[in-house]
Amino acid sequence: MANYTVKLSAAPNGHEIPPLLADVGAWIGKQPHGTLGWFDALEATAIPKEWNPEKENRLRRDAFAFMSLPDGSLLVLVNTGVKAPPAVALLGSEGEARTVANSLEEFLKLWSQGETEIHELDDEEGASGREALASWLKAKKVKAPRAKTFDFAAWLDGDAAPPPRRKRRWSPHASPSRPR
Repeated sequence: MANYTVKLSAAPNGHEIPPLLADVGAWIGKQPHGTLGWFDALEATAIPKEWNPEKENRLRRDAFAFMSLPDGSLLVLVNTGVKAPPAVALLGSEGEARTVANSLEEFLKLWSQGETEIHELDDEEGASGREALASWLKAKKVKAPRAKTFDFAAWLDGDAAPPPRRKRRWSPHASPSRPR
């Protein structure tokens, strides 16, 4: 049986492959296809413009796909803002969009437990591979960081709060009635 395809040597322009994704990718590339669930490849790609032409600029600027599922759905890493880890989100083949995990570490833990709520990854046939993934995570001492809950659908719709702005410094030339 062939192993999973992994192509994580370069990220799309403006993005970087997180070291953990590269490490787990190297491990996944040695696993027989089907043992961790059903996905086509672990590969860093730009999000296709066709997924949502109206939101393509924002998606391509702040996210990239790293896993494609057989139905055409994509798992993406999303830059959630300052001092927050990238979140893992699902861009579904039927247009659905939701947060899967608040960090890559949390996603890997959920995957190892069969609790991603993505049928292709939680399928019973992948139980042995998920046990091996759990052992790998434990050996590498991977722990999920504390992260605020990220609402990908709201972010995608522009309803999420904007990233925090820098505080402006007080200026002796500022008018008391007009803050700078």
